[in-house]
Amino acid sequence: MRITAVLTALAFAALSAGCASTTRIEASDNSTFTPSARVSLNLSTLEKSPSEPQPGHAIEASYSRVKGKDDQTVDSGNAPIVLGSTTFAAPVQIRNTFDFEFADVAWRYRMQSRNKKFLFEFRAGAGFAGLDLTVASSTQQVSQHFSSAGATGGVGLIFPFRSTTALQLRATGYLSPADSVNEMFALEGQVVQALHDNVIVRAGIVWWEIRGQALTAQSDFRLRAFGPALSLELTFGK
Repeated sequence: MRITAVLTALAFAALSAGCASTTRIEASDNSTFTPSARVSLNLSTLEKSPSEPQPGHAIEASYSRVKGKDDQTVDSGNAPIVLGSTTFAAPVQIRNTFDFEFADVAWRYRMQSRNKKFLFEFRAGAGFAGLDLTVASSTQQVSQHFSSAGATGGVGLIFPFRSTTALQLRATGYLSPADSVNEMFALEGQVVQALHDNVIVRAGIVWWEIRGQALTAQSDFRLRAFGPALSLELTFGK
């Protein structure tokens, strides 16, 4: 029993040391641009054209992409940054560059408020994340691609100004068990304008946080992006 307890304690200590043996890769860029595209198929009988905000069920597929970069300083005495097979030992000044893509297919439900002044929105489905991450110092550079699949969900509010114009607020989350991009969170605030019965354009701002947590044999990462966004949606009725 004593031997088992000692071995368990040593294994736990080794695991804890491994988790703390690298410095997290950090980047925060507040000047990014996010283009995106959506296609939605309404499953409920519609009283208005598909491009006008209204209650009902739908299937929605979307794709977004955001690129950013930021500098990071790892001071003397801190653990190194490790990406792939490359180690950046402290002290070091590095530049982190990322190119993130996210796609999802989700069920969407919109429900009108009691006063009929706004709509609640709920989404749940499957998401797919792709990330190209580059870390560079004055003496070396390395790039690595990460990809993962997981569950996505979100909530939102829609405030119509008139039949073809609205303000849309949306929060989206993503979780994956992969040893890769395993967490993502996005906040959107956009003005929605119907251009046609089946065409919608959105313009506004988006904030992203992309994470790789508890990664094996390399640094975790936390990447943040904020800036304007532009989206085009094709929407159809039954």
